[in-house]
Amino acid sequence: MNEDMSQYLGVFLDESSEQLELLEQDILKLEQEPSQELLQEIFRAAHTLKGSSRAMGFTAMGELTHAIEDVFDRLRQDTLTVHGELIDALFEGLDALKAMQAEIAATGASSLDTAAQTARLRAVLEGQPAVGSTPAETPAAMPDSTENVAFKTALSATEQEAVQAAIAANCAIFGLKVEVAPDCVMKSVRALMVLQALEQVGSVLATTPGEEALENEAFEHEFEVVLATPQDAETVRAAASGITEIRAVTVQPWPQAETPAAAEAPPAAAELSALPPPQPEPDRPVREEQRRADLGPEARGRSPEELHKLVAEKKGGAQAQTVRVDVTRLDTLLNLVGELVIDRTRIARLSDRFEQAYEFNELVESLNETAAHIGRITDELQEEIMKARMLPIDNVFNRFPRMVRDLAQKLGKEIQFNLEGKETELDRSVIEVIGDPLLHMLRNSVDHGIEMPDDREKAGKPRAGIVRLRAWHEENHIVIEIQDDGKGMDPERLRAKAVEKGLLTPETAGRLTDKEAIQLIFTPGFSTAQVVSDVSGRGVGMDIVKSNLQRLGAILDVDSKVGLGSTFTIKLPLTLAIIRGLLVTVRECVYALPLSAVVETIKVEMESVHLVNHREVILQRGRMLPIVRLRDIFHLHAAMTPAERALTRQAPASETRGEAPETALEDSEAPLCASGETRGQPGNTLYLVVVGLADKRIGLVVDGLIGEQEIVIKSLGKFLGDIKGISGATILGDGRVALIVDVNGLISIALEEKGKAYAA
Repeated sequence: MNEDMSQYLGVFLDESSEQLELLEQDILKLEQEPSQELLQEIFRAAHTLKGSSRAMGFTAMGELTHAIEDVFDRLRQDTLTVHGELIDALFEGLDALKAMQAEIAATGASSLDTAAQTARLRAVLEGQPAVGSTPAETPAAMPDSTENVAFKTALSATEQEAVQAAIAANCAIFGLKVEVAPDCVMKSVRALMVLQALEQVGSVLATTPGEEALENEAFEHEFEVVLATPQDAETVRAAASGITEIRAVTVQPWPQAETPAAAEAPPAAAELSALPPPQPEPDRPVREEQRRADLGPEARGRSPEELHKLVAEKKGGAQAQTVRVDVTRLDTLLNLVGELVIDRTRIARLSDRFEQAYEFNELVESLNETAAHIGRITDELQEEIMKARMLPIDNVFNRFPRMVRDLAQKLGKEIQFNLEGKETELDRSVIEVIGDPLLHMLRNSVDHGIEMPDDREKAGKPRAGIVRLRAWHEENHIVIEIQDDGKGMDPERLRAKAVEKGLLTPETAGRLTDKEAIQLIFTPGFSTAQVVSDVSGRGVGMDIVKSNLQRLGAILDVDSKVGLGSTFTIKLPLTLAIIRGLLVTVRECVYALPLSAVVETIKVEMESVHLVNHREVILQRGRMLPIVRLRDIFHLHAAMTPAERALTRQAPASETRGEAPETALEDSEAPLCASGETRGQPGNTLYLVVVGLADKRIGLVVDGLIGEQEIVIKSLGKFLGDIKGISGATILGDGRVALIVDVNGLISIALEEKGKAYAA
């Protein structure tokens, strides 16, 4: 890569990623519905990628892109038709370009050999020779620099003064006429690159049209430059003509500078060494003054950046300003905002305590106002940081159409893949994790869900199956749905497979409802595939999908009808850093329950609790709701209330399967947790927090409810590892640490403990 171009590597990588993604999406559309508009868009993307890769010195990448561009040029001219082999060759070339781009991003260079992909594309072209076509790119010969050219540029008085000053400094004044290739897509970029190259050998005194017009592409294919330089004409010409897609460069002495000093040959090297080095951009102040004069009084006292913004406003609106920021800085900012949220809560708590202790005090009122203002500012700062971390979910969705197309071809199926809601935004941390689970679920829909075309036709369905992936916002969550119109899942077959693989006994399988039978697909080792392939059949995948989604705090639900298809619904939090939680107390310890998993809070009388198969349950709206005591799960052994002691010593009349064993309960030592403020419960009343995931519901018995609060999730660290039932910790307003309950883990524990009596 050219050393002068290495500074543009980051820009090239970003631009090439966008163009490659655009090419992949448009080629998929081309296979389904070819159109001239689509071909023009694809051709422009290929042409831009070819030009930028050649400009950066990546010749092999440019050659392969040139071959792809030639294919689309023939398609535009209707001398080539779209067919399967052509699309496969294009995708093979596109995969090679992606590999090269990845290597360039990692090492700054590419050594991949793309001769095979280029040869295949050329072979496709030779298979249907073009009629009367010309090569897509025929470099025009550069005009002789001694040819007389009439310039249109007219210098202003200040620019004439700059010319005379440059002549006095023994600099030559040249006029350049630069012609951009007619099919150049980004003329403004090429023009600005020419000006940057010329600034390396001299100083640009004037351009026609002006630099502003060049930036806005307000010119046909030619522009003029007046340059002051100590170099000769050939050096100047080489600097300008070295830019990609510059078709011709003419360099001549500037006619208005034909003074004796200027007419002489450029000074010898020895004379130049004695001259002071040329000042960088001596014409800038002159041009800035001219620009200020053109903009009027509003330009007085403004910086160059402010002048640029003022120019944009004069044209009808300010230009959107964007800055590329390393994601690690965004992570650091979010962590700092999390600390602010914690301190905001502490300040608010201290403010309340001062108000209770010193009523009607002016200082307390000032403190309250300051605390309220800090709260508003922190909320706004948190919201802006969260927005900065948001990315459209199409960053994930766009990788799936190609995968579905290739997999369908491999399986011999016809698939119509629909994407909806690609503009839906999600936190970057969630986007990084959600891709693999979605990929596996889509592969399952194509492999297991959609039938073969002949089978669909026999069932009265269209030969092409429909797979739909869509996303939308719902309150503080994002919902992703994967739906297919395939054969659906048969609960009876799932039960039989579970028994066949030894995962369930026939009696247990027979007691499962249809909804519970469908959930068997998430059991490790479970698969309904008849033949093991590289796509499916090994019994791994869906259990990992579920565990990964649960790690995100997601809710996964499945609905399936035999012969009609299946729908997977994923409900995700918008972010994994700051959530709303319900604070509860258990034996004087404080726990936080994610509000997204809380269904309701209720109070029940002890007489309403029954024992069924050694498990405590209540009857709620005609449905048995299992009860889990957090004090037992987290081993918080403290003295029980008399009502609790009485309950465990008797077997209620509603006992249906076995008797509850009598347990002698001993008072234990006081808990190690710091004392906190709670609302105590009456002796004969239980506080229940009903939590749920999909169709599962359990009631968590707590001692008291504190209320809702925004909590910042802190990791427990590698030394503690994974603790079942706990997903992290947070710091409360009074400085105490509260553990965040993992509802998924609690439900798993409840299922594992089925049939056991909980010991207090």
